[in-house]
Amino acid sequence: MGEGREGALGRLKARRAGAGAGAGAPRGSAARAHEEAEAYMGRMAEGLRALGLPAGELPGGGGGGAAAAKPGPGLGGAAQGPAGAPRGGAAEWLAGGAGLAGSARVDVDLSDRPLLCLSVRDGLAVAGGSDHGLYEVDLAKGRRSRQLHSKRFGHQEWVTCVAHLRDGRILSGGMDSKLCLWDARGVRCAELPGHRGSVSCVQTDRESPVAVTCSYDKTVRCWDLGKGRPTEAWCMSKHRAPVLALAWGWGGLVASGARDGKAVGTDLATGKALWTLDAHQGHCTSLAWGRGGVLYTGGQDGHVRGWDFRDDAGCFDLPAHIESHRGSGAVGDILVHEDGDKVVTVGADLSVCVMDVRKAARPAHTFRDHGDFVYSALLSGDLLLTGDGSGAVLSHDVRRGELLERLPAQANAVRCLALDGPGRRLVLAGDDGDLTSLAAP
Repeated sequence: MGEGREGALGRLKARRAGAGAGAGAPRGSAARAHEEAEAYMGRMAEGLRALGLPAGELPGGGGGGAAAAKPGPGLGGAAQGPAGAPRGGAAEWLAGGAGLAGSARVDVDLSDRPLLCLSVRDGLAVAGGSDHGLYEVDLAKGRRSRQLHSKRFGHQEWVTCVAHLRDGRILSGGMDSKLCLWDARGVRCAELPGHRGSVSCVQTDRESPVAVTCSYDKTVRCWDLGKGRPTEAWCMSKHRAPVLALAWGWGGLVASGARDGKAVGTDLATGKALWTLDAHQGHCTSLAWGRGGVLYTGGQDGHVRGWDFRDDAGCFDLPAHIESHRGSGAVGDILVHEDGDKVVTVGADLSVCVMDVRKAARPAHTFRDHGDFVYSALLSGDLLLTGDGSGAVLSHDVRRGELLERLPAQANAVRCLALDGPGRRLVLAGDDGDLTSLAAP
């Protein structure tokens, strides 16, 4: 990015620079938080080492590394994935008397191949799959409104990830290394060159025309998708293995996890890698930011770890998905409750763990109600929804630790779940090639 260049990333940089100038600012202000965060980061490495846990390349003092803990100008979470699920709305009626079984159901046949990714925004759902196409569905009308694939535009391989931008445009990534930025209407897209391996994750911001992507080419890239030609703002290439997961949110930081078990924190405004954690043995499979800048990581080793960048204690380690007779199950999803006190993790051991982070991250509840691999999960309020390989969708109350309902939703794996809060709908897609909408009665 050029110094004088306008755009989402330029404005973000300017705001952060202005906010950081408040030495001696009053308690509770953003500038004061910046000052305190620098001190937290200076003590982080010592806290980790005192626990005998890996500190990786986390800076042990001030200097450049301390900037990792500076709160940003209010960037929201990603629009894609369970952590970005809307609160209220659909969750209220799903947790009520009607539940899943009493919902009005609409099935839209989109493909004869599995659907692998899903994004929902303002009554429109977009699903991408292994037939190389993406399909937009008008949820109110219950029918397909667009097919985003043609001889001239689109992917030549499986579509692995998709997310809406605020203005209705759609960004998709595929195994062909392509990133396609689709117009809000029509069937045209612009290709964003850069990645040289399968795109594993796409995340967009709720407020700004900015996206972050990661790939098997070992890079994390940020894109300025504002007015004019879409451009790559920066490319972070510190990873030494394919990048599998992203978490974007707290303080304008992007955390990324790779197949070598390492997690890297990158400053959104500059693209500078600020720290590296030796997070897990095997792959680092999932990431999520919690309250106050705590980073939760999940790994192929079945462990869930919380990295607190403010606290001398530094980190907790919970073997949440390890059983003596089954071995470890990779952590597939990490969901943080809106109150910040509960964290839900989903494992390949077929279990779902609810942790209370106020009590040394001890398990509050463990659900073992699935009889097949859990592919998808979302959390809205106290309601947890999970979809598995048998086509079932289960709902749990994470506060009370209760199974509420089991719905045979599809004939095959339910790979994607999303809530359309304003429309009071649960949307799911998977190996059937169908998109199913369950609406409030």
